[in-house]
Amino acid sequence: MQSLTVRVHDEKQLHNLAAHLARLLQPPCVLALDGQLGAGKTSFVQGFVAALQADGCVQVSSPTYALANSYCTQPVVHHLDLYRLDSLQHVWDLGLEELLLDEQALVCVEWPKTFVAQMAISRLITLQLQLGSVGHVCERVVQVSFSPQCPSAWYRAMQQFLQPG
Repeated sequence: MQSLTVRVHDEKQLHNLAAHLARLLQPPCVLALDGQLGAGKTSFVQGFVAALQADGCVQVSSPTYALANSYCTQPVVHHLDLYRLDSLQHVWDLGLEELLLDEQALVCVEWPKTFVAQMAISRLITLQLQLGSVGHVCERVVQVSFSPQCPSAWYRAMQQFLQPG
């Protein structure tokens, strides 16, 4: 797995990172967003979806209770929150695997636990978001990891975006 680490200091930088990644990816692809409460998972998805919508009026909210939201973007984005599920069987029972395995969509999964890894998804990008601080400045550390099945051009493009020049 190829990985990159970036430090973002505010929500705008997190949205810029998400937007760049959104414009880079092609379906099918699953983004597994992991991190503690408040780390920026939903905020990342807001920036991701905003980059793919034509009219700019889609409101992104956490699907904590709905479990899944789909956005009419190009391509379609499915946004899942698996926090309240205890097993992969619950994912199947609720029919969420159809969204996770949608060949025409980009899928963002908050709280992926081990479910996504158990499903043998080939084009998987894992984002580990951590809150931290340097002195008195709050920041988020985002580690972006690309599965071997992801096109290597995705990794190289992200590397160039994060380390220009």
